[in-house]
Amino acid sequence: MMTNERKITHTYGWQLSKGMKRQSNQDSLAVAKMRQVSEDNSYSMGIYIVADGVAGGPDGDEASKIATDVAMRDVFNNAELLITDENYRQQMLHAAELAHLSIREHHESAATTFVMAVVIQTKIYVLNIGDSRAYVLSDGALRKITKDHTFVQELLDNGILTEEEAENHPRRNLLLRSLGAEAEIEPDIFSEDLNVGDYLLLCSDGLYNLVDEATITRTILESDDPQSATQQLTELANNAGGNDNIAVIVVRIKARDS
Repeated sequence: MMTNERKITHTYGWQLSKGMKRQSNQDSLAVAKMRQVSEDNSYSMGIYIVADGVAGGPDGDEASKIATDVAMRDVFNNAELLITDENYRQQMLHAAELAHLSIREHHESAATTFVMAVVIQTKIYVLNIGDSRAYVLSDGALRKITKDHTFVQELLDNGILTEEEAENHPRRNLLLRSLGAEAEIEPDIFSEDLNVGDYLLLCSDGLYNLVDEATITRTILESDDPQSATQQLTELANNAGGNDNIAVIVVRIKARDS
């Protein structure tokens, strides 16, 4: 944590759209922000989640809803216990596991992607499984901080495909990991330190498959606030065809007004 913690907070915006081609929305998201206060400290904490029900699978919409609801409640209800880095990591892993088991209990064949971020002052903790993503926008540069758990990403990692070939690969959406699909889950989890003025972006593939990173960057930086940014990004994806559901969360680290 940085010094002068009382002076740091964050703002956020979110948007959810079924897109232009789908009859239903299998994406879900959840947002929560709280202020924790003690005698010697006061800080903002945010919990942000995007989940994308697996396309073509049964009950994908229910899987994403269960994932966001169960994980959010689990982290939120235990927020007062989260003190150290290890506490945050273990709690997020617990929430993802609980969401996974809840999906399997209610819908045997359903599955969803899942990306969750906990924001504490200028510190972020991110957990992901599947191909919903988290990005950091810092010093005018957008950087993907999650890694897609897909067949095509594995081919990229092994040098079998180029980035250009991957973009048009017929199996680019084939997931290797998700919540609900397998008996056990293997999420990635990590943390980063941000600065005042930086942004965090969580989104489903309905955004990043249709809006390039340069346009995403420019849109966020030129928007009046995070809510305006999410609305404009969703509009851009829909104007580009909107062939998938879209879920977007933008968080901005800022100085507290008072």
